[in-house]
Amino acid sequence: MSDTSHLRSALVMGASVVALAAFAAPAMAQTAAPAAPAPAEPATQGIGGADVIVTAEHRQTRLQKVPVAVSVFTGASRDRTGIQSVQDVTNFAPGFTYDTVTVNAGMRGVTRQNFNVTDDSRVAAYEDEFFVYSPYNLSLSSLFFSQEQIERGPQNVGGRNSEGGSIDMIAVRPTDTPYAELRSTIGNFNSYEVEGAASDQVAPGLTARVAGNWNYQGDGYYKNAAGGPSEYHKINEWHVEGSADWKPSSNFDAYVRGELGMWNTDEGDAGTRQFLFKGSWDEVNLVDGHDGAATGSLGFEPNYGYAALVPGAAAGAAAVAAAQAGAGLIPQELPIAATLKQPGIFNNPSQTSNSRFATIFPRTAELQNFDGLSAILTYHFPDADLKYIGGVQGYDYTLNLSDTESDVLNYTLPGSAFGEQAGVVAGLGAALGIPAVAFTGLPTPSTLTINPNVHTLFIENNWWHSHELSLQSTTSSPFQYVIGGIYYYQQYSQNDTVTENQPNLAHPLSVAALGQAVPFLPSVINNPAFLAAPNPGDLITAPRYQMQTRSIAGYVQVSYKFTDSLKLTGNLRYSYDEKWGNEEDRTIAFGGSVLGAGNSLATDLYNILIPLYGAATPSFDLTPLAASIGTKAPGVKAPAIVRANGFATRSLSATDNEVTGGVGLDWSPNPDTFMYARYSRGYAPLAFSSGSISAAPEVGPEFINSYEIGYKHNIGRQLSVDIAAFYYDYDQIQLPITESVNGILTGAFINFPKAESTGIEVEGVWNPTRDLLFTVSYSYDYTALLTKCNLTTNVGCLVNTDDPLATGPGAHQVAGAAAGVQSVNGAPLPNAPRNKIAATGAYTWHLDPGNLTFAATYIWRDAQLGNTVFNTPYNTAPSWSDVDLRATWSGDHDRYEVIAYVKNLLDSLQYPTGPTGAGLYGNAVRATSEQAGLIYNSIFSYNPPRTFGVELRYKFF
Repeated sequence: MSDTSHLRSALVMGASVVALAAFAAPAMAQTAAPAAPAPAEPATQGIGGADVIVTAEHRQTRLQKVPVAVSVFTGASRDRTGIQSVQDVTNFAPGFTYDTVTVNAGMRGVTRQNFNVTDDSRVAAYEDEFFVYSPYNLSLSSLFFSQEQIERGPQNVGGRNSEGGSIDMIAVRPTDTPYAELRSTIGNFNSYEVEGAASDQVAPGLTARVAGNWNYQGDGYYKNAAGGPSEYHKINEWHVEGSADWKPSSNFDAYVRGELGMWNTDEGDAGTRQFLFKGSWDEVNLVDGHDGAATGSLGFEPNYGYAALVPGAAAGAAAVAAAQAGAGLIPQELPIAATLKQPGIFNNPSQTSNSRFATIFPRTAELQNFDGLSAILTYHFPDADLKYIGGVQGYDYTLNLSDTESDVLNYTLPGSAFGEQAGVVAGLGAALGIPAVAFTGLPTPSTLTINPNVHTLFIENNWWHSHELSLQSTTSSPFQYVIGGIYYYQQYSQNDTVTENQPNLAHPLSVAALGQAVPFLPSVINNPAFLAAPNPGDLITAPRYQMQTRSIAGYVQVSYKFTDSLKLTGNLRYSYDEKWGNEEDRTIAFGGSVLGAGNSLATDLYNILIPLYGAATPSFDLTPLAASIGTKAPGVKAPAIVRANGFATRSLSATDNEVTGGVGLDWSPNPDTFMYARYSRGYAPLAFSSGSISAAPEVGPEFINSYEIGYKHNIGRQLSVDIAAFYYDYDQIQLPITESVNGILTGAFINFPKAESTGIEVEGVWNPTRDLLFTVSYSYDYTALLTKCNLTTNVGCLVNTDDPLATGPGAHQVAGAAAGVQSVNGAPLPNAPRNKIAATGAYTWHLDPGNLTFAATYIWRDAQLGNTVFNTPYNTAPSWSDVDLRATWSGDHDRYEVIAYVKNLLDSLQYPTGPTGAGLYGNAVRATSEQAGLIYNSIFSYNPPRTFGVELRYKFF
């Protein structure tokens, strides 16, 4: 029985979280997208959770009277407490998590766990009611957004389908009187930010506004010990927007907003280095199947060159070779020379430092053409409002990175230059009975220089448009309704090109060569019939796809108020989703575990090829092995073929339609007390494992049955307390996994049958005096996968490619199953910390020249699993805490403000997400094996270290 079974028994209907009002009023929130204009320019506003106004289910309501789980952050509250980044929002919003590398948002354990665009986000993001692909702009200041809203639970009324919740960013609207403000910030790490805004009435009934910012940080938080530029949050980005409000009559109003933005080349933000590999490099194995996705299964270990320079690594590599020879195998060659980019680095500097790493290629990100235009048009009938919401947005994103961290530029193996040919020929002749004449045609003896640094160029192009029309009642009748529909179209592509500067990759042999009885003989290697298509770009792998999505939905919600205190609400939604497009991939191996050290002479191919061929050692085109060729699984429109250029390609297409909805009951026994209970069903549409040409590319939709109850109570204007709980019955979860296909590591999706998420959240705002404020939010969320491994159906039976034999820490080998088959029953959902708390205190002193406000914040977050189903220590980030301080001086009737801040005062290690684990065959001095247990390391993502700065704000009007 789970440790929350008593909770689930007590909560027959489960529960939901009701929001902290983000400490300021007025504020607005909504079920799918904001339905009412936000306040105008930022201002210092009063504190009082009981008076906060939200717009949920398209109705403006006091926060303490709305039956939804929503956190509202107004511009004034963000300024007062220092909520500046997306990570700050996640700290304060219960149940909310955000991966700043993949820009995936999650709520209560429901999250998109990868960056494949065919896999829809579980949390829909909106800017002024228009759907945006990412909530990245949450980090824009109160000069741009008057409020930000985090709503949890399935979204069925308005907007796009979203089973996890919504994020609503409501822009500051134009004013009908002159307004202009300029802000400037300077901080450590050579950081600067300048932003400004202005608005006014430009004609009767027409107001307009412009705003922009430039954000620069010249020094990254991490230093590259190999001599490259510093990284992590080294940025140079700008954002510009303009908006207009037009009210030509009392019956019609129109709001239009356009925005432009970009990250300058090589100085991007999301996607850049935010992580550190904390373990020792593998310096003793020529191949290591787990050190990097491309390098591990398709290339040579980059850090093997250290065996030519470091005595300990040399001894470890020699011991590996001796063990191979003792097993009757051809031993790996020991390097005779190596070149380092930065002399003196002999192991991973991140082992002993939380701010240093070493890599040959810097990791950079670039965002171009981040443009959008949206509009809200409303016609007010006597008893209802007809509203249109529509727009278009897109971006072009480029990411460059090294596959494996290293300081080794290249290293040289003896190859065939020192008599190795003769020894191997004789050894193979004795072991396999191959006559020496069969080796006629070997090239002139030579060494083999390996340039082991694999480089990835990832390009994503994404654009979309949507159009929504709704009609909602506006009378005071007990009966209320909203009815509408939305059309959404998206076109996107991801081109992932993994290359290595290695001449041997240019003319690979086909996989047919491996099918020969003795694939290393010159009669096979030198036979032109076995050449694959040329590989002029020195590709290792290139998974790519170009897809389109069409989504059409209709919804209706009705409510009836039986008495002044009792209301029943029900909603229904029909969704139709269609996804189609093409994918392609090519896979070339030069070394790597798939063709590297094995358990017999027949599979230990490269240990034979290198001493026979030296510099002429061939690569192999493994595309027919890695790709599913000629099969027509569900979702495959046309079976894959290998084209003349060597790429496998095929078409994908699938459709799905679902009916979802919910029902809720709320009760207000007195003006200060509010209770509700509601059920909602949500789903995430089907997805594809696009780009890998997998055997089963389509994964079906996933579903959530959400049960929520909530209790809210006010004690005057001084204290508001929200207590809520929830239970999620989670079905057919779309999980990304890594599979080994013929020894080649590749990504795939599966539907996992069952999981749960159960929790309680408590939030409070205490304003004992006009100048003193305390807030607190606490959330408890128990999550678990609930399906055991069934060996008969093979459901719930998984293999961890980082622990193939299930011998590592945290492994759960299934009794009676093949070695390595694990059960993940009971494992928590990824990136769902069980406990999270945030507390803030703020006090304002009123002095003759102005006002001084001091705020202190404390955050604590529990341990959390990374984006994996395997609950292991090396995939789990520890708990962490944070302390932030902020002081604001406001003078001359708030005409100017001076703000000083310190974030992460104690310079603690903080983990926004769980880590990625890696099980290696060796480290700097020793080797191991799957049977003996691999050496396990973690790749941790970190929040920024201690930062501090000063901001000056000045209002001209």
